[in-house]
Amino acid sequence: MIFLRNLDYSIKLTNGSNPEMVGNVVNRKLVDYVALDFKAKPESYPEITGVRYNYWCEVMRTVLVLRRSDIEYEYRMTYVPGLSDEKDLMFLSEFLKEDEKLFVVVANPTERFKPYGHVPKVNFRNVVWRY
Repeated sequence: MIFLRNLDYSIKLTNGSNPEMVGNVVNRKLVDYVALDFKAKPESYPEITGVRYNYWCEVMRTVLVLRRSDIEYEYRMTYVPGLSDEKDLMFLSEFLKEDEKLFVVVANPTERFKPYGHVPKVNFRNVVWRY
């Protein structure tokens, strides 16, 4: 990253599962922006990620790093019909501080992946749908 920084590139980080690394690069001013992806409400993380380990604690620690820093950041979520649900959006909406936003995009079907279910039509506080 130092090499890229010396080339005067803007650097965006998108990994929130390693709060120590995020804190290190943020504190050393090696990144310009962080986009932190939420997968679901805490208890649904293992199911939606397909990993037994629940990464919510790491993601939460990364949130604290970002909130304590002066770096620009955003929260994102890919809403997957059939896996994600309104409770995920409700939880994350309530989790956000007043000045924070969650940008949500709906997963598109592919040949290998066919999401099923519906996308909620409810508006949640601080949730912005990206289409």
